[in-house]
Amino acid sequence: AYSTVFSQLIPGAWILWYITFSKTNPVPVRWRQSFADGVDWPLVLRIVQIGSGAAFSKILGGAWTVVAFVALRMFSTDDANASRLIAIWAVVSKPGTLMLMPSIGLGQASVVLVAFNFGARQFRRAFKSLKYTVSISLVFGVAALALVLLLSPQIVQLFGFTTADADFEYCVSVLRLFMISVPPVMLLFAVQQTYSAVGWGGPSAILSASRQLFQFPAMLLLPMLARHLGSDDPAKFVFGAVVLADYVNFVPTVYATFVLFRYLLKLDKGEAAMKLAGADDLLPTRPTSFDSVRSPSVSDGADLPAVADATDIKISVIFDAEAAPASDASS
Repeated sequence: AYSTVFSQLIPGAWILWYITFSKTNPVPVRWRQSFADGVDWPLVLRIVQIGSGAAFSKILGGAWTVVAFVALRMFSTDDANASRLIAIWAVVSKPGTLMLMPSIGLGQASVVLVAFNFGARQFRRAFKSLKYTVSISLVFGVAALALVLLLSPQIVQLFGFTTADADFEYCVSVLRLFMISVPPVMLLFAVQQTYSAVGWGGPSAILSASRQLFQFPAMLLLPMLARHLGSDDPAKFVFGAVVLADYVNFVPTVYATFVLFRYLLKLDKGEAAMKLAGADDLLPTRPTSFDSVRSPSVSDGADLPAVADATDIKISVIFDAEAAPASDASS
């Protein structure tokens, strides 16, 4: 526990020192000056909103283990059986978490690519970035599932089990059951992080919480139903509840993925329609002289071009003063 704390504390303290006091930092942060200039609270709230998805994911991820242990103890026949099932949970949850790490990395990469292209109005490239992220996540999820299904006995032995142990075969079966949910969870992680790239902080937070919102009730209700139907060990159904909830959550995850795809394609079509109609004259440009700057005018008889799906057009032109002719300097 101490090593975990210090491994996070020391790099955090170094980064804080670097951005505040280091002379090699090209953009140093001056906290006193920042507060003297006033706090842009709308911007702060926007940052918190966009980052809320990752925060919810971490918080609920920790609560997930607590709820699982409570359910295993609640529905176990005795303390010895509860300790046995908790030990099995600890074993089978680790490989699944390890296999999900690449999907988290893919999601973080997708955030960068989608956000940069989204901000640059390259919506087609943002769409392709998301498409590749989803495809790679699903392919890797299926490959990880096949690998673990094939090597489950060897993976369980890495945690101290032997083939002579009474719970060895049961632990192997539970591990294989857990890994079935890896592909849909990989898709969820990738899409949830990408939602924040387009500024959808609220939907990103909902997607982050959706997995646990399905799992928490399932881990309590399914064993309760098994006990009601006469099962001799209803605690075992806690493991199946996790997988069942992940596949129930797969439906809204797929829907959220298509919503994001459709949104980016709609923006791309709108951008293409503006350029086709000649409205690209109203987009930001960098002319080489004042003479090259022009905009549609109603006074000289030219009609403004029709713009699809746009109610507000902001004209933004960056002038290059050095390239301007000397005779035009006064104007």
